[in-house]
Formats: sequence, C-alpha cells, structure tokens
Amino acid sequence: MTVEQIELRKILSQMLADNGINRETLKEMVNEILDEKVEKAVSQVLKEGNIKGIVDGKIDNISRRVIQREIENKVRRVLDCTSLSINCREPEPGVFGLYMRWCERTGNQFTAESYQEFLDQKDIDDNVI
Repeated sequence: MTVEQIELRKILSQMLADNGINRETLKEMVNEILDEKVEKAVSQVLKEGNIKGIVDGKIDNISRRVIQREIENKVRRVLDCTSLSINCREPEPGVFGLYMRWCERTGNQFTAESYQEFLDQKDIDDNVI
C-alpha cells in the first residue's frame, strides 16, 4: 500500500469510529442490505413469473422419473424370473410361390395378415376330405 492509501484508510477508520461503526456493525449493515435486496428480487420474480406453472412442471417431471424407475424395477424383477424361447421353422417348400400366386389371384397385398389368411385357407384346403 502506498502512504496515501494508508493515510486514507486511517481517516476512514476514524470517521467510522466517530459514528459508532466498527467491523461488526458493518457486517450487520451489509447483511441487512443483502437480505432486503434478496427479498425484493424474490418478490419481483414471484410477481412476474408463473411460479405455479414452474412448480407443477417440476413436480410432474420428478413424479414421472420416480414412477418410471419403479416400473423399470418391477418389470426387471418379473423378467428376471421369465424365460422365453422362440422356435423358427422354415416354410414348406413351394409355399411362398403358392402364396404369391394366391395374392395375384385374390388381389391381396403382400402383408403378414394376408400371409396368415393364406396359411389358414391352405390348412382348411389341405384338411378337407
């Protein structure tokens, strides 16, 4: 610090002391001012903002996360005890060619539903005595 800064500091300290202000009273004054400013800022935000919407949104997001976690845990517990086996079989030779001709004849599209309909009809035709 320069000599001028030290002298200025002594003068300011003396002026504050003459008015009964020391470090502790300065801290209290600063805290009071900060509290007042924060209170005003919060009041302003509450007046201008849609607090209900913000709170509702937060509650909704948190609720969704909690429910999702619970569902995931329950599904995992159930699926850990479940086994699934899938057997694939080749279609009978020539069945796909018959299906294509059937679609052309009936005007059906090539879909899973029409293929199942074709197979059902073929089973009926094959089992007729």
